Amino acid sequence: MKNIYQLARSGRFLLVAFCLFTRINLLHAQNLWVQTNMSYVGSIQCFAVSGTNLFAGTDGGGVFLSSDSSTSWTAVNAGLIDTIVTALAVSGTNLFAGTDGGGVFRSTNNGASWTTASTGLTNNTVWSLCVSGTILFAGTSSNGLFHSTDNGASWWTANTLGGSGTDVIALAVIGTNLFAGTRSEGLFLSTNNGASWTAKASWIHRSRGANLICSITALAVFGTNLFAAASEAGVFVSPDNGTTWVNPGTNLPDIINGGYNLTALAVFGTNLFVGEKNYGVWRSSVSEVIQFFYSSNLGAWYPLNSTPDDTIGMNGSMLLTNTPFHEGGIYCNGIDSGNTNYCQAITPALNDFDFNSFTISAKFKVSEYPNISENERPVFIGGDVSRWVGFILMPDSTVLFRYNNSFSEPSSVYYSLNSWHDATITYDGQTGKLYLDSVLACTAEFQIDGENNKNVGITDFANAKTFKGWFRDLKIYACMVTPPLVLPVELTAFTVSLTGFNAKLQWKTATEVNNYGFEVERRPVSSDRASVANWGKIGFVQGNGTSNAQHNYSFIDQNIAMGKYSYRLKQIDNDNTFKYSQESEVTIVVPNVFTMSQNFPNPFNPSTTISFSLPSESFVSMKVFDILGREVSTLVSEKMPAGSYTKQWNASNLGSGIYFYRLQAGSFTETKKLVLLK
Repeated sequence: MKNIYQLARSGRFLLVAFCLFTRINLLHAQNLWVQTNMSYVGSIQCFAVSGTNLFAGTDGGGVFLSSDSSTSWTAVNAGLIDTIVTALAVSGTNLFAGTDGGGVFRSTNNGASWTTASTGLTNNTVWSLCVSGTILFAGTSSNGLFHSTDNGASWWTANTLGGSGTDVIALAVIGTNLFAGTRSEGLFLSTNNGASWTAKASWIHRSRGANLICSITALAVFGTNLFAAASEAGVFVSPDNGTTWVNPGTNLPDIINGGYNLTALAVFGTNLFVGEKNYGVWRSSVSEVIQFFYSSNLGAWYPLNSTPDDTIGMNGSMLLTNTPFHEGGIYCNGIDSGNTNYCQAITPALNDFDFNSFTISAKFKVSEYPNISENERPVFIGGDVSRWVGFILMPDSTVLFRYNNSFSEPSSVYYSLNSWHDATITYDGQTGKLYLDSVLACTAEFQIDGENNKNVGITDFANAKTFKGWFRDLKIYACMVTPPLVLPVELTAFTVSLTGFNAKLQWKTATEVNNYGFEVERRPVSSDRASVANWGKIGFVQGNGTSNAQHNYSFIDQNIAMGKYSYRLKQIDNDNTFKYSQESEVTIVVPNVFTMSQNFPNPFNPSTTISFSLPSESFVSMKVFDILGREVSTLVSEKMPAGSYTKQWNASNLGSGIYFYRLQAGSFTETKKLVLLK
């Protein structure tokens, strides 16, 4: 079997090569797939996922619904006059079904009833459906692609792709990328909602002595990973928008493993489902399938937990100097080359390494920040003479991307002391990217110089420097693999906003796998970045375990003192592994006047909140009075520093009526009315 560096260099990496050569078949891949209890004996044409519901479209049996991860299925076909269902898609509460001759149908109640939605389609044989934002796309027989912006009430022709009369039999969306699988013309990509297309991939199969292009019969998405079913070839997965692919090895019947009758794909929860014409529904752990991709492309792996050996066996051992094994890795003492007891760790020249596409990743833990005078300390460097890439630690706790010896790209992404971090550099022949804990830190466009030194080490040899701390799990891949290497949680947004002296953190996830929850961390930001305060946990928000649906989260950090603060999330899996989010900063400034806000809510029952601001330190008194002027409650009676504050008043022991609250601070006095309504 060719090694993976040779496949990458051939320019046919895992595309045509996979159909013409023997498939890679790792030992752990043999038990990836199991058959489900689908009672329908006909062809499974398509899948769709809506919350906890998994839908399957069949060839003559209509639509089936499972709400228990495929343990049981129920037909849901009322009003569906064409039961040959070739495509399914979900948009909000709308479920769409494409049929073989009947056009498109829509259901707003999980398939309990259906209505037609085909006005404008010039061909009612609909092979594929997908949703991108507010646009619904339909791939048809010979007439190419259509789109609708009103949930199928009307349809318009989109730009064609491939040759004349193209059958678009599979569609999928990742972010702004729209993928189209065709009959015998391969896979296409559009980045502008179908206005233009680029041929992305194709697989070859042999038929009657000729090489033919495989049909792409189904597509599915998990995070940034794209799955494709290719007729006569099998199931493939790509983590990089279709640039590189691998067949994840199966124990399916040979006819399915060969891809002859694969008709449907879907990701539901933690599973990848495959529909087949004769063998029903099969499922596999999606994380295992994805991990297989990385395993298949791993060219060197130095765990450094007890030996300097490459566990892949393709390369020699690392040269370790004054780096004892400790805490599951090696300990780097921070002593530079040329000094007594200097520290060094370097691989030999990596066999068949190709600079056109690679990923280098490692784990590290820093015990001491670099001094300002030291300027920088590397985590790892590619090259012992010509430093083609480097992952660098800066004294201000940021990371920096070094490339082509003297060029660098700074970042605003931070590392912390005494915590394990993931360091990753990817390169695709033109663009290099540096990630810290799966967060993109910086990007640079360049062509790599110095292809004569194909090794990786922890020392910046030109400056003879290394960091102080622990290092382990050095991995080198023969393709550009976007971290995280296994995606536990896809965080799509993280923002922090201020209301007075309260910081509101909001974040979203697109997918979650084994997500225990999020620790919210905060640290003060000093004007001197070299003196970095430790992060502190200020709260925890429970996760949603495993989910393929979007989830929104929020957390409020109340009554913060004046100053500048940075926030981040620590996402924790059920097995206690964790990743950090990118950071977000806010600044709390001193109010310039005394203020007291109207209580909210008002009227209220039984509690309400009152906010006030102090421009200077003052003795503060806040009291509540009834309509006769009698004091009924004291909310504040103390000396308070300048800032903004909130106080809550609970009037559960009082009767309905009008009350007044009064703030006295220094020479400032203000009174407002509030209404208790029970």
